[in-house]
Amino acid sequence: MEPMPYLTRQKFSSHKCALYGVEDYDVKGVDNLNDPIPVSWEELIVNPLTLDMNYANQIHHKIDYTKGFTTFGVHRLQEKKITDNLQEKFIGCITDYIINDKWSPYYEINEMLYVGVMGSHKVLLGDMPEILLRQVVGNTITIEEVLNI
Repeated sequence: MEPMPYLTRQKFSSHKCALYGVEDYDVKGVDNLNDPIPVSWEELIVNPLTLDMNYANQIHHKIDYTKGFTTFGVHRLQEKKITDNLQEKFIGCITDYIINDKWSPYYEINEMLYVGVMGSHKVLLGDMPEILLRQVVGNTITIEEVLNI
């Protein structure tokens, strides 16, 4: 999956927290919202709290976690009717804020994204350049297997 739409929204949320003076956030921490560069791979892990912040257009201190995506499907924290009401909104949020019309050509990858994020699993977004993919495939297949293909 192309990580830039999500990364841009995550940087926007971090910058907004810095403007509100939330502890551990710095206004100078985000250089450019138009062309974000990941600082570490942890930034590319989809966080439902970031989706909550973007959907509500609020910082995390002002969000009711029991009515948001962060506790989606956790029956001890969220009532079933709230979970059922949030399902379509959560799917729309993933489509708008993570995919952003940049679907993977592989159906299984798209399906894993939805199931993983909605199931509170850690989903790492990444994009592999075509040349690297060819090198990986070239190093994993022997000449005899290529001849058999």
